[in-house]
Amino acid sequence: MSKLRGLEKNDEDVRYSKTLAYLLRHGAEKQGLPMRKDGYVRVVDILDEPNLRALTFPHLYHLVESNAKKRFVLFYGYDPSASRPERKKKQQGQTKKALKLQQDRVQEDVQKSGLPTVVGNAACQQESPLVPLDAPQVEKYDPEHPASGNQQKPDERSPTLGSNAKEPEWFIRAAQGHSITTVTTEHLEPITSADEEGLSKVGEMVHGSKAELWESIRETGLSRGSRQHIHLARARSGATSGPRANSSLYIYLSLPRLLTQDPPIAVFMSTNNVILTPGNAQGVISKELFSKVVRLRRDISRPVIMNEAQGQPAAKNISSQESDIQQEIQPAKRDRKNRERPRFIEEVIWENGAAVDPPRSVEPDETR
Repeated sequence: MSKLRGLEKNDEDVRYSKTLAYLLRHGAEKQGLPMRKDGYVRVVDILDEPNLRALTFPHLYHLVESNAKKRFVLFYGYDPSASRPERKKKQQGQTKKALKLQQDRVQEDVQKSGLPTVVGNAACQQESPLVPLDAPQVEKYDPEHPASGNQQKPDERSPTLGSNAKEPEWFIRAAQGHSITTVTTEHLEPITSADEEGLSKVGEMVHGSKAELWESIRETGLSRGSRQHIHLARARSGATSGPRANSSLYIYLSLPRLLTQDPPIAVFMSTNNVILTPGNAQGVISKELFSKVVRLRRDISRPVIMNEAQGQPAAKNISSQESDIQQEIQPAKRDRKNRERPRFIEEVIWENGAAVDPPRSVEPDETR
């Protein structure tokens, strides 16, 4: 059986989630999974993947519902499209570059033949929107007995819709983060105005990165890379859609500034409240559009506990201040992951399109 993605030491649910994220964001074409242009894949096709065949539907449903970042979306209904793409043979040993060359050759052959050309997957051109139906109750997943539970395929519990109607079934997609080029933005909410309504949805936007990448970003701009979009979060938005916890560089963007470019830089909102932008025609947001950049710098200083009466370092057994600090440190010592967690100073290094030199230190709550 194929291995799940992630490290073997990771929790099994984490590895299942990583595998799902890879398939639904990046790997569907390589694996031969039929994917609609809105990013949906039939659940029965997902559960038929070699490395997911031990996954039951109640377990999959549990993974989606319990995901803290709400990375996946389940849909129950039917596909009224005239035709549906068949599952393709898995593509092995082909890089993205090789696949692109293969697609270019096919397109060139079609053009030489004089036949009408269609950009993208021909089956996608005939797609109709999925029709939602009331979802049946899903048996609760029991982690103590993961292999028990509902083994019935999720598309076999469907009511009769008539002889000409498609049968309802479950579909799943990633909320955002696709690198698959056939997935469109139809499932995303466009933010087209910087009015009160638009600002209430996205506010001030922030992208989390690494401090060591700043010089490269400053030189070339913020790039979407191989993905369709640059991922942003609403500043002070909380954990659901915020930047990664290990970010050490925060790039702030203004909605009015993006929308007033010529042409405007598109902004979208995903179902899990991640803000997305494709950038300009080159897939980049230039440094001139950064409203602010904040860098985290490690604080190497150490507090000195002073005796108030003598102005000298206090003895350890008489300092109430040190006692307070020790009480603060003790929980971190009990938590091995946080025991040696360093403290950081936040510095504004870029503001309103220009470098801040020297950097300006700020309080943490001023930036996030």
